[in-house]
Amino acid sequence: MNLPIRSEPYFPAAQSGTERPRKLAGGQFVTTLTLSSNTCRWPIGDPTQADFHYCGHRPESGRPYCDEHERRSYQGQRSRAASG
Repeated sequence: MNLPIRSEPYFPAAQSGTERPRKLAGGQFVTTLTLSSNTCRWPIGDPTQADFHYCGHRPESGRPYCDEHERRSYQGQRSRAASG
């Protein structure tokens, strides 16, 4: 199976539904400088733009993403017949 080649990098879209990126005290979004082990590292936007930020919600212990983004990041295993 041939996958299309992207001419531009892929960046996940902002969340939909009720989930919103967490804002820190002062109203700022979580950025690369404010990431910690207690913040979801799901990227939102284009890293080359000034408004790039991360989800920022609390992840489960030891995981890089919050529950919602953990589910979105999982890709089921493909069968050998489908990938060949």
